[in-house]
Amino acid sequence: MALEEAVESGMDFDSIVEETLPGRTAAQLERKYDELRQVKQRREPKGTPKKKKQKLQEDGPESLAWAARTHLELIGTEGGAPELAEALYGAATRHEERSGKGDLHCFCRLPEFPEVPCVSTDGDAAELLFCDACAGWVHPRCIRLETMPGDDDDYICPLCAYSRGDGVPLATVATRNGKVLWKRALDDTTTLETCEKCLNEWEALEIDDGLVYAGLAKNFLETIVGEAKAFAERAAPFLVKKDALSPAELRGLAELVCEGQTLELVDGTLLDSLRDALRCAALAAREVSPENA
Repeated sequence: MALEEAVESGMDFDSIVEETLPGRTAAQLERKYDELRQVKQRREPKGTPKKKKQKLQEDGPESLAWAARTHLELIGTEGGAPELAEALYGAATRHEERSGKGDLHCFCRLPEFPEVPCVSTDGDAAELLFCDACAGWVHPRCIRLETMPGDDDDYICPLCAYSRGDGVPLATVATRNGKVLWKRALDDTTTLETCEKCLNEWEALEIDDGLVYAGLAKNFLETIVGEAKAFAERAAPFLVKKDALSPAELRGLAELVCEGQTLELVDGTLLDSLRDALRCAALAAREVSPENA
C-alpha cells in the first residue's frame, strides 16, 4: 500500500509503519515517521487553520513568593518553586512507595529499586543481600555492612544472628554518629515546627494560585510533615523502658531505626534514642559485651 493511500484511508502511523516496515531499526523508524508527516502535510488543504497552542498553567505571584521564602527557610539557600518541588520530591516519593502495595525489603521497608534512592554516592544503591536463615533481603548500607560476603558464602541478617545469640550485627545497625547513609535536601537545622510554620503561612494567606510547582512543593511538604508525625507516634512506645522485647517488637525497632535514616524530616534526638534502645536490646544477646557493641 502506498503511503498516500494509507494516510488517506485514516490508518494511524503505527499501523502503517507495522505494515510497510516490518523489520526496522530506530533510524529507519524515524525516517519513516518523518515521511508520513510530510505526506500528511501535503494532503492538508491550503488555508487550514492551525490549532492554537494551549497556554500552559503557571504559578501565581503569591505562591511563587511563598515558595521562595520556604526554600530559603527550609533548604537554606535561595531558590524558587521548581527548585523547592524538586528538593522535596524524593522524600515524598519514598513515602508513597513505602505506603503502596508493592514488595518492600530490608528494615528500611523500601522497594528493591526505589524511584529515588537518594543514597550516598558510593556503592550500588539498589543492591540487596539475601539472608539464608529467614529468606529476607536487606540493603548492605542500611545494616552498615562493611564487607560483602562471597558469592558462595551464607549470610545471616542481624535479626537472625541475634536470635542465634550473636547481637553484634544488630548493635552495628544501631551505631550513632556513623557514616551518613542518606542525603537530605532540608537544612540540618530544619525542624518539624519550621515546616508546619511554612504550611500554616500558605493557609493563612489563602494562597490559591499554586497551579504547578508551588502547589506540588506544598503537597510534598505536607506529606513529609505527616510522615514525620506518624514516625514519632510509632517510635514513642519503644522509648518506654522495657525488660525485654519480643521478636516482633525487636524487628519493629530495627525497622524504625533504618527507616528513620531515609526520612527527609526526622528528629535527630529521637532517632538516636531509638538507636540506643536497639543497642540495649542487642546487648541482651549473650555474645555481645558493651565493649564490642
